[in-house]
Amino acid sequence: MRRYGGPGQPPMQCAHRHDELEANLVVRGWVEYLIGDRRVRFPRQALGWLLPHQPHRLIQSSPDVQMWIVVFSPDVVTELDQDHAGPPRQWLREDADAGQLRVVGEHASELDRLCARLSDPDEPAVRHRLGLAWLLSECWRAFRHSPGAPVGIRLHPAVQAAAQWLHDHAAEAEADDLPALARRCGISRPWLSRLFYEQLGESLT
Repeated sequence: MRRYGGPGQPPMQCAHRHDELEANLVVRGWVEYLIGDRRVRFPRQALGWLLPHQPHRLIQSSPDVQMWIVVFSPDVVTELDQDHAGPPRQWLREDADAGQLRVVGEHASELDRLCARLSDPDEPAVRHRLGLAWLLSECWRAFRHSPGAPVGIRLHPAVQAAAQWLHDHAAEAEADDLPALARRCGISRPWLSRLFYEQLGESLT
């Protein structure tokens, strides 16, 4: 669990995926993620789930952003699912669907306080584990009782292909590779550069 935002916040991350279920709670400001082939904005008071094995990357955020990033182990998800108190265990599957985002409104303050308590490094390990299970249950309750939010814009196939190639070849990619990358994506270099910037907010270079 960590709080993201404020002075000295880390730069934009590389795309990554992991085995745990991740919850993002935006307390202030907003963030934008590239999730699979979609660009999704998490507004203030949004609670979003990033599913296991789902590639995601934080691409933009407002200057005032404050957000909690919490990961939950599969055994906690499975245990709560048996009691219908947490997200369904099917979310742990590699083929699980994406785009789980809702604005939880008044529940955001309550979840913020709970996250703050659990982030205390002096919290005993047993209490911390029990607290994470309670937090997951409360996040699920708030999520189920809140309206849905837009699931973002779907990326142009060429932009998605370029982003994936750049992710897979980040170590050796150079500016001289871009014409070949555009040909691989099936469009011209200028058109790919324009689409890439419009949809991801970053220069292809």
